[in-house]
Amino acid sequence: MYFAADDGFRGDELWATDGMPTGSGANTFQVFDINPGPAPSHPVYMCDVDGTLFFSADDGQHGAELWVSQGNATTTRLVLDIQAGPAGSSPSHIVSYNGLA
Repeated sequence: MYFAADDGFRGDELWATDGMPTGSGANTFQVFDINPGPAPSHPVYMCDVDGTLFFSADDGQHGAELWVSQGNATTTRLVLDIQAGPAGSSPSHIVSYNGLA
């Protein structure tokens, strides 16, 4: 399960968990610091398509754009800078249709 959270140091970023309670082998971690430092990336409109997460986030350079992740830093990346520059295209209401986001 994916969610957005602020740990008090890196702003609102993308996190993942298996949902297990603390002390029972819980696996809750920050997936990637999309907007490095204390500024938030505000990951929103998350849509899981067969284990691949599509969402909107702001890396501080491109504005809010479409991102993709398979749950780790290596696979978390900007899909496309749809509206070039810091304003961003602000993709929203991302849904899956026939297995595609």
